[in-house]
Amino acid sequence: MLNFIDDVVKENTTDIKSVADIFGGTGVVADLFYSQGKEVIVNDILFSNVISYNTWFGTETIDYRKIENKICELNNLTGISGYVTENFGDRYFSEENAKKIDAIREKIERYSDLNKREHDFLLTSLLYAMDKSANTVGHFDAYRKKMDSLKPIILRVPEQRKTNKSQIFNMDANQLVRIISADLVYIDTPYNSRGYESAYHVLENVAEWKKPAVEGVARKAINRSEKSSDYTKNKAPQAFDDLIQNISARYILVSFNNMAHKGNSRSNAKISNEEILESLKKRGSVEVFSTDFNAFTTGKSKIANHKELLYLCKINS
Repeated sequence: MLNFIDDVVKENTTDIKSVADIFGGTGVVADLFYSQGKEVIVNDILFSNVISYNTWFGTETIDYRKIENKICELNNLTGISGYVTENFGDRYFSEENAKKIDAIREKIERYSDLNKREHDFLLTSLLYAMDKSANTVGHFDAYRKKMDSLKPIILRVPEQRKTNKSQIFNMDANQLVRIISADLVYIDTPYNSRGYESAYHVLENVAEWKKPAVEGVARKAINRSEKSSDYTKNKAPQAFDDLIQNISARYILVSFNNMAHKGNSRSNAKISNEEILESLKKRGSVEVFSTDFNAFTTGKSKIANHKELLYLCKINS
């Protein structure tokens, strides 16, 4: 998808100096433009993603040697029983890994000689290590019933990168667009009912470290609905139109897939191709580009003829 996005932008836009990725997710699209020297604005409703953005795109000066020393210390900790072990041990992680996560997370919180970005470097390293060692099939909506041999929790030192101009937000995208502007705004909303606050609840809990009560077999936080999105509900078309009409930019680029009714019902889009076009055409001229794309599936759905679409709107001045 990154090459597809890059080609569409390079071949169909001019003089792009700033890009806002307002549903940033893993941050890979923001990183695409950041690595090209563009100013990026990156946002996500999940705090765990914003922690990573501050690591990769933050502007605060860090002591890299200090980071290396802290990660070495964290990797050498002995595990302890705590919140992660009690709620996610022998489920999403082996008990040994859960205890190591507890020890590392508590230690990170006790460091008093770190600035905000240095703290986030350590926490990002832990979140990435957790993801690599998790007993899941790619997200935390559920865990695998059989606990195979899992990778141990080992923190890696995030790479040093050249710092560009950036702004990082952790807020509702519909409110954010009312206070920012950019040459290009990129949009990849959660179009179906699979809310990210449920798919990545374990990482979110460890990032925030508020230790909320959990419920059900999947051990999801009882307060996760606070971060649910209108884009996962039937009001998605109205939310999308409100978003588009309040964007300040020269171009809007919307990513969408044609899942329609091919997969599990929870994967079916809450907004249609026609509704996207209707909203965008209120702002300017629209071109649609498509490419073949392999949809993520846990193996229960057979999805063929899958397309990823990019809608490029050149906003009327």
